[in-house]
Amino acid sequence: MFDVIIPTFKSNPLYLRKAIMSVLNQTCQDFEIYISDGSPIDHPHHSKNTLSDIHDSRIHFLQQVGTGISDARNQAFKAGSNPYVCTLDSDDYWDVRKLEYSKWRIENEDKPIKMMWGAAEHTFIGSPEILFRAGYFEEWEKTKLEHRWLRLYWMPLMTSTILYERKSLEHFGGWNPFMTLGEDMEVNWKFMWHYPEQCIQAPVYLSHYRSHEDSTVSGGDSGHQKFNSSVITNSRRFNADKMLDSMKRATIHNPTPHWKQYWEWYERVLHECRQSSNQEYMDGERTHPLHILQRLDGFDNGSKFVERPDALSEEYMLNLKKQPDAETQ
Repeated sequence: MFDVIIPTFKSNPLYLRKAIMSVLNQTCQDFEIYISDGSPIDHPHHSKNTLSDIHDSRIHFLQQVGTGISDARNQAFKAGSNPYVCTLDSDDYWDVRKLEYSKWRIENEDKPIKMMWGAAEHTFIGSPEILFRAGYFEEWEKTKLEHRWLRLYWMPLMTSTILYERKSLEHFGGWNPFMTLGEDMEVNWKFMWHYPEQCIQAPVYLSHYRSHEDSTVSGGDSGHQKFNSSVITNSRRFNADKMLDSMKRATIHNPTPHWKQYWEWYERVLHECRQSSNQEYMDGERTHPLHILQRLDGFDNGSKFVERPDALSEEYMLNLKKQPDAETQ
């Protein structure tokens, strides 16, 4: 039912093994694993060496052709044939019931699921502290369908929680090999643009996102504090015109039309807001795209990220199966 795709490059053996074991230990065992490895075949951290003692016919090793994360994901997903594709980064790991939960949602939704994501706990490897919990937006159902793809710019989904319908992913051509950053956001935008009603979020923790010194996002406690501080500071002195200019310049390096569509939308609504002669729209955080979206969608109380979505426990799954319409209504 599921193809699990894992791109890797000289991954720390401890991280990769934990990721793989989190799949092999799933309560739903209907899956295949495709590891696309860009490491030299003789490198000690090549996945074949790291996992040499694990013998499972569902694990498929692929020597990566091309360079970059998009090439790796494309190679892995094209090697499979199951109807649903799940992404997992080599340094993250899943809740043991992720696939069981995904299977239940697929079988009980009124419309076919095109994409699904959930919450993730973010930790720094080596520290027991949870830095933050991300990926679940409490007001998502209230967001107008035509605005959902726009919101993704400010609500990045946690890659290791995402499930895609294979047929649609193939239609979109997979991940853009010309992008080295934001390639996952672009794919998610395409799904949300075409299937806003069939892209759903799960109100549960599906994965554990781990940062370390080699992560795209890293920094530990001090890095997390600096990040929070910069967000707060920048929102207070936010300059809409500078952001708009930055968006336009970014479009030059991102050929996908969604980036251009985003700044065109922002330029239009920003102009409309300023034409209202309301002083609060002139600058500052009220002209931030996310705040404008909130007002357009009818709620002006800020983005609410649930502090603790439900844990995907055995009890939770039992109750879910007793009440099959509980989450789909």
